Amino acid sequence: MHAQNPNAAQTYQKGDKLFTLGLEYVDSFSADKDIDLYSFRLGYGSLLFKNVVFFGTLNISGTSGLLKIENEDTTEILNAESFGFGTSFLFRWYFVQFKNISLFLDVGAGLLYSFQSFPPKGTKLNFTTRPGGGLAININSRTQLLGGINRFHLSNGQGYNHPFNPAFDGLGFFVGIILRMK
Repeated sequence: MHAQNPNAAQTYQKGDKLFTLGLEYVDSFSADKDIDLYSFRLGYGSLLFKNVVFFGTLNISGTSGLLKIENEDTTEILNAESFGFGTSFLFRWYFVQFKNISLFLDVGAGLLYSFQSFPPKGTKLNFTTRPGGGLAININSRTQLLGGINRFHLSNGQGYNHPFNPAFDGLGFFVGIILRMK
Protein backbone atom coordinates (compact mmCIF):
# COMPACT_ATOMS: atom_id res chain seq x y z
CA MET A 1 0.00 0.00 0.00
CA HIS A 2 1.44 3.35 -1.03
CA ALA A 3 -0.52 6.56 -0.52
CA GLN A 4 -0.28 8.82 -3.56
CA ASN A 5 -0.23 12.42 -2.45
CA PRO A 6 1.02 15.23 -4.69
CA ASN A 7 1.97 17.26 -1.59
CA ALA A 8 4.05 14.43 -0.05
CA ALA A 9 7.56 15.47 0.90
CA GLN A 10 10.04 13.62 -1.29
CA THR A 11 12.95 13.61 1.16
CA TYR A 12 15.48 11.34 -0.53
CA GLN A 13 16.47 10.60 -4.11
CA LYS A 14 18.11 7.45 -5.51
CA GLY A 15 21.82 7.54 -4.74
CA ASP A 16 21.55 10.07 -1.89
CA LYS A 17 24.15 9.48 0.82
CA LEU A 18 22.68 9.27 4.32
CA PHE A 19 24.16 9.53 7.80
CA THR A 20 22.28 8.14 10.82
CA LEU A 21 22.56 8.28 14.61
CA GLY A 22 20.38 6.08 16.79
CA LEU A 23 19.71 4.71 20.25
CA GLU A 24 18.18 1.33 21.05
CA TYR A 25 16.87 -0.32 24.21
CA VAL A 26 16.11 -4.07 24.28
CA ASP A 27 14.19 -5.79 27.08
CA SER A 28 14.52 -9.58 27.39
CA PHE A 29 11.53 -11.82 26.57
CA SER A 30 12.62 -14.49 29.04
CA ALA A 31 11.56 -14.53 32.71
CA ASP A 32 14.89 -16.12 33.72
CA LYS A 33 16.86 -13.36 31.95
CA ASP A 34 16.34 -10.03 33.67
CA ILE A 35 18.69 -8.42 31.16
CA ASP A 36 18.59 -5.11 29.31
CA LEU A 37 20.69 -4.18 26.29
CA TYR A 38 21.48 -0.58 25.29
CA SER A 39 23.06 0.44 21.98
CA PHE A 40 24.31 3.56 20.27
CA ARG A 41 24.43 3.20 16.48
CA LEU A 42 26.28 5.32 13.94
CA GLY A 43 25.63 4.56 10.28
CA TYR A 44 26.17 5.53 6.70
CA GLY A 45 23.98 4.49 3.80
CA SER A 46 22.27 5.23 0.54
CA LEU A 47 18.87 5.13 -1.10
CA LEU A 48 19.19 2.07 -3.35
CA PHE A 49 15.95 2.58 -5.23
CA LYS A 50 12.59 4.16 -4.58
CA ASN A 51 11.70 3.83 -0.88
CA VAL A 52 14.49 1.31 -0.03
CA VAL A 53 17.52 2.39 2.01
CA PHE A 54 20.65 0.42 2.93
CA PHE A 55 22.78 1.32 5.98
CA GLY A 56 26.02 -0.03 7.35
CA THR A 57 26.38 0.75 11.07
CA LEU A 58 28.89 0.68 13.89
CA ASN A 59 27.37 -0.17 17.26
CA ILE A 60 28.47 0.41 20.84
CA SER A 61 26.44 -1.77 23.20
CA GLY A 62 26.17 -2.40 26.91
CA THR A 63 24.14 -4.87 28.92
CA SER A 64 22.96 -4.98 32.51
CA GLY A 65 20.96 -7.42 34.57
CA LEU A 66 20.94 -10.95 35.88
CA LEU A 67 20.60 -14.42 34.39
CA LYS A 68 18.98 -17.16 36.48
CA ILE A 69 19.97 -20.75 35.65
CA GLU A 70 17.97 -23.47 37.39
CA ASN A 71 19.17 -27.06 37.56
CA GLU A 72 17.56 -29.97 39.38
CA ASP A 73 19.32 -29.16 42.67
CA THR A 74 20.54 -25.57 42.38
CA THR A 75 19.72 -22.12 41.19
CA GLU A 76 22.58 -20.02 39.89
CA ILE A 77 22.27 -16.25 39.41
CA LEU A 78 24.88 -14.71 37.13
CA ASN A 79 25.75 -11.08 36.49
CA ALA A 80 25.01 -10.16 32.85
CA GLU A 81 26.90 -6.88 32.65
CA SER A 82 29.01 -6.45 29.54
CA PHE A 83 30.19 -3.88 27.03
CA GLY A 84 31.03 -4.35 23.38
CA PHE A 85 31.34 -3.16 19.81
CA GLY A 86 29.72 -4.40 16.66
CA THR A 87 28.86 -3.80 13.07
CA SER A 88 25.68 -4.49 11.18
CA PHE A 89 23.75 -3.77 8.02
CA LEU A 90 20.15 -2.70 7.67
CA PHE A 91 17.65 -2.59 4.81
CA ARG A 92 14.68 -0.25 5.33
CA TRP A 93 11.58 -0.11 3.13
CA TYR A 94 9.29 2.94 3.39
CA PHE A 95 6.04 1.26 2.35
CA VAL A 96 3.51 4.02 3.18
CA GLN A 97 4.08 7.76 2.81
CA PHE A 98 1.75 10.62 3.77
CA LYS A 99 2.97 14.22 3.49
CA ASN A 100 5.81 14.29 6.07
CA ILE A 101 5.19 10.91 7.74
CA SER A 102 6.26 7.47 6.51
CA LEU A 103 5.82 3.95 7.84
CA PHE A 104 8.69 1.54 7.33
CA LEU A 105 9.74 -2.08 7.75
CA ASP A 106 13.37 -3.01 8.19
CA VAL A 107 15.65 -5.97 8.69
CA GLY A 108 19.15 -5.88 10.06
CA ALA A 109 21.87 -8.36 10.92
CA GLY A 110 25.41 -8.16 12.19
CA LEU A 111 28.12 -9.13 14.66
CA LEU A 112 28.65 -8.03 18.26
CA TYR A 113 31.90 -8.55 20.18
CA SER A 114 31.58 -8.08 23.96
CA PHE A 115 34.41 -7.96 26.47
CA GLN A 116 32.57 -10.41 28.77
CA SER A 117 30.78 -13.52 27.52
CA PHE A 118 27.19 -12.61 26.73
CA PRO A 119 24.83 -13.95 27.80
CA PRO A 120 26.75 -15.37 30.77
CA LYS A 121 28.22 -18.78 29.87
CA GLY A 122 27.89 -17.75 26.22
CA THR A 123 30.56 -16.39 23.89
CA LYS A 124 32.19 -13.03 23.31
CA LEU A 125 31.44 -12.98 19.56
CA ASN A 126 27.78 -13.26 18.57
CA PHE A 127 25.49 -12.74 15.59
CA THR A 128 22.55 -10.33 15.83
CA THR A 129 19.31 -9.95 13.89
CA ARG A 130 16.66 -7.26 14.29
CA PRO A 131 13.59 -7.26 12.04
CA GLY A 132 11.20 -4.45 12.86
CA GLY A 133 9.23 -1.44 11.80
CA GLY A 134 8.41 2.11 12.69
CA LEU A 135 7.47 5.64 11.85
CA ALA A 136 9.61 8.34 10.21
CA ILE A 137 8.86 12.07 10.30
CA ASN A 138 10.46 14.33 7.69
CA ILE A 139 11.54 17.53 9.45
CA ASN A 140 12.82 19.08 6.21
CA SER A 141 14.35 17.88 2.92
CA ARG A 142 17.55 16.80 4.69
CA THR A 143 16.43 15.59 8.13
CA GLN A 144 14.26 12.69 9.24
CA LEU A 145 13.38 11.59 12.80
CA LEU A 146 12.36 8.00 13.37
CA GLY A 147 11.21 5.63 16.04
CA GLY A 148 10.18 2.01 16.07
CA ILE A 149 10.26 -1.47 17.52
CA ASN A 150 12.08 -4.63 16.56
CA ARG A 151 12.47 -8.27 17.50
CA PHE A 152 16.10 -8.55 18.67
CA HIS A 153 17.99 -11.88 18.61
CA LEU A 154 21.61 -12.51 19.62
CA SER A 155 23.40 -15.88 19.52
CA ASN A 156 26.69 -17.44 18.50
CA GLY A 157 25.15 -19.40 15.64
CA GLN A 158 25.46 -22.91 17.13
CA GLY A 159 21.69 -23.51 16.79
CA TYR A 160 18.72 -23.49 19.13
CA ASN A 161 19.05 -25.60 22.30
CA HIS A 162 22.76 -26.20 21.64
CA PRO A 163 24.63 -26.25 24.99
CA PHE A 164 27.12 -23.63 23.78
CA ASN A 165 24.54 -21.25 22.29
CA PRO A 166 22.75 -19.42 25.06
CA ALA A 167 20.75 -16.86 23.11
CA PHE A 168 19.34 -13.49 24.10
CA ASP A 169 15.96 -12.52 22.66
CA GLY A 170 13.97 -9.40 23.33
CA LEU A 171 11.78 -6.56 22.22
CA GLY A 172 13.76 -3.53 21.06
CA PHE A 173 12.72 0.10 20.96
CA PHE A 174 14.74 2.58 18.92
CA VAL A 175 14.89 6.27 18.03
CA GLY A 176 17.15 8.02 15.59
CA ILE A 177 17.86 10.78 13.16
CA ILE A 178 18.83 10.53 9.48
CA LEU A 179 20.67 13.33 7.69
CA ARG A 180 21.02 13.56 3.92
CA MET A 181 24.58 14.55 2.99
CA LYS A 182 25.08 17.21 0.30
